[in-house]
Amino acid sequence: MRGKFLAQVSDGRWSQESARLAWNRARTFVRWCYERELLETLPRNLASATIRSAPAAPTPVDPAALRRLVDAAAPPAAAALLLAANCGFGSADIADLRIDQFDPRLGIVTRKRVKHDAREKAPVVQWVLWDCAVVAVRAWADARPEPADPTYSDRLFLTRDGLPAVRWKERPGREPVRLDAIRLALSRVGTKLAASGTPTPSGLRQFRGGGGLLDADPDPQYHGLSELWKGNRPTGVSARHYDRPPLVRLAKSCARLGEQYGYPTDPDRLAAAEERALRLDRQGIEA
Repeated sequence: MRGKFLAQVSDGRWSQESARLAWNRARTFVRWCYERELLETLPRNLASATIRSAPAAPTPVDPAALRRLVDAAAPPAAAALLLAANCGFGSADIADLRIDQFDPRLGIVTRKRVKHDAREKAPVVQWVLWDCAVVAVRAWADARPEPADPTYSDRLFLTRDGLPAVRWKERPGREPVRLDAIRLALSRVGTKLAASGTPTPSGLRQFRGGGGLLDADPDPQYHGLSELWKGNRPTGVSARHYDRPPLVRLAKSCARLGEQYGYPTDPDRLAAAEERALRLDRQGIEA
């Protein structure tokens, strides 16, 4: 049955997303018939037979727009913007960033791949930060508030009250609410620019399209790493557990992306980061 829906995609009549939505409606209808005893049994693979749509690639932000946002933002918001563009981090990724994952001397962030659910064998990713990103993150680290609770002492990004930048607040008798101080700070920057006559999108999600700039680069050595910026949840056993990105290529790609945004990376620091990435690649270290 599912094959008939996929055939519509192959024939060009439907998009993958249209086929997915139609198939989900059909599955719901089959379950409805079963619940009302119009069907004696359910197909055995009804739950597992799915149609997935490929995630849409974000449109890369205008480099000039990023520079306007960074120039108008306060230190913590500027650091968040640069981490989003440099590494493809969302607000939750930034809020979860630990102090020991940032090396202020080399200007790198080393952590497990995003959205691997803290799996023991998740591969390590080493992000080389642009010079301005290093300065911004260092400045925020130096002015970091004291944590309100010892459990937050390892977090790099805290609010003025010493709380995690993204957290869930319990409400008696109601659903918990998500408090995102990073998103709030960036919305204020967007409002400030709009009031000055230069409306600029201020969300972090758009910066995950930065990998698209690399895929379009004339030099093929920068191609094929855009998924790391998108932050999509990995699918399949290999992607979740064993796929390790080529860290030396990633280091070069970070620097190249910075050039396209107008943010350089110190050559000596990049060389040191590449040397460290080469050791990690050779050792096959997994976090």
